[in-house]
Formats: sequence, structure tokens, C-alpha cells
Amino acid sequence: MDRHIDFDQDFEAAKKLDFTFIGHHSKLIGQFIFLGPTFLASNLEGEISMDGTAPLRIEKMAIIKGTIRGHDIDIFGEVEGKIISSGKVTIRSTAIIKGEIHCKNLVIHPGANLELEAHSKNSFQ
Repeated sequence: MDRHIDFDQDFEAAKKLDFTFIGHHSKLIGQFIFLGPTFLASNLEGEISMDGTAPLRIEKMAIIKGTIRGHDIDIFGEVEGKIISSGKVTIRSTAIIKGEIHCKNLVIHPGANLELEAHSKNSFQ
């Protein structure tokens, strides 16, 4: 099936959306600051910082290596590194986590694959 794509029209529609989505055919390296709700399905290596209480969702096909700083972080994919959350970290059954987590609240669903050091407290570095 051949579908004609009108990139100008699609871009105008996309500008009205209030979230960031980075797809699974992307590989990013560097330092990233996301200002609103963010969905990552890509390979990303580096530092992720979420603005304020904007939620971060790491999709099942994502592979993240580095440091993540945010408020509420929902993990379905793979993370290797350090997670620092001022809110809740939710680790879903499909998640693979290697590293350390510092958060206020931690929820681990059965089936998650974990190699981690976790700290739950009210002050964060």
C-alpha cells in the first residue's frame, strides 16, 4: 500500500501535540533536556533531564545507557546506568535494569530483570 505523505500538513499537526516521542529507528548520543511528557523508544546514550514534573516513559524497545533525572519515570525497556527520581519509578515486567536507582517511590512489577542498587528516600543528589 502506497500512502502519500504531506510532510507540511503532518508537521503542522505535530506542532500542536504536547509531548515528545523519539522512535525506535533513532540512535541518540549526548545530553538531553525534555520539557514535557516524553516517550522514548530509541537507543539513547548520555544524560536525560526532565523538566519539573514532566513524566518520562521508556518504551519496551528502548535501550538507554547513562543517567536519567526526572520526576515520574515509567520503564518498559532496558536501562543501564543511574536513575534519579524526585517522584515514582515504575519498573514494568518487560524492563531490564542494570545500575542504581535513587527515588522517592519505587514500584517493581513481577517479571522485571534487575541488577540494581536502589535507594528510596526524600532527598536526592
